[in-house]
Amino acid sequence: MKHFISAILLCFALHALGNQDSIMCYNMKLSINKGVQKFNSLNAKFKRADVAMIYNLLNLEFNISDTLPSSQTLVDSNTSLNESYFKLYNRYFHNRTQAINRDSLTVHSILYKSLDNIDSRTLWSFYCNKYPMPPDVFTYICSYLQKFSYDYTHAVLHVYNISENKCAPDTITKSMLQQSYRRLELMAHENLMSNFELDLKIECIALLAYMKQYNRIQKSDWQLLLDTQNEDGSWSASRNTLEPTPGNEHTTILALWALLEGHRHLQNVKK
Repeated sequence: MKHFISAILLCFALHALGNQDSIMCYNMKLSINKGVQKFNSLNAKFKRADVAMIYNLLNLEFNISDTLPSSQTLVDSNTSLNESYFKLYNRYFHNRTQAINRDSLTVHSILYKSLDNIDSRTLWSFYCNKYPMPPDVFTYICSYLQKFSYDYTHAVLHVYNISENKCAPDTITKSMLQQSYRRLELMAHENLMSNFELDLKIECIALLAYMKQYNRIQKSDWQLLLDTQNEDGSWSASRNTLEPTPGNEHTTILALWALLEGHRHLQNVKK
């Protein structure tokens, strides 16, 4: 009899857990829709190149909008990057199928001149399977794993992309990533005392989701994303209990990225 009651209680618990996941999935979808509407209302007038890059990648991966950002608008808004990032962005990120070997000299000449630029290192990591990455570039990218804050989170993204693209031996990248996943998890859950604490937390959650490290993401992390979304669909870079803080497009695209990955994962788990 005791075992029978325990079995019934277990069934109820599993059913309740399934309902919780369904409710979370539904709330994620509502939040995603609000976030997408917010970005569409900007008419592709993004202030940051990395935001446009992530938005394009999400668009291609999740088909979140019929309208891709205008390359000309992005170039006009980021004139300092016209001779570096956008020479590559216009050709490759706007239409990734056009990344072909015949233009490798252009890529090398641009990226080698701006390795201190995060966007350049990101491009290397995404396209290292198209343009062989020199050993010194890989070493330089990996050196950022010794840094902190955003330098570190971006370095993890770069090494992950390099690993996925098979641009470096698994024996090297896998070991780096296992250590990095744990550190990202700690960063996502520690109480960071800075003006951009929420932005960095959300970046860690987004990266863990992108890297399929769902066992390191807690339900409270997903709930944090839902609870901190503003009425207009945006997310603010920091939390202020005294007065509302304006939405930040970088924080918003990161939250949208995390939710899109998380929503797809929960749907797959339900199946």
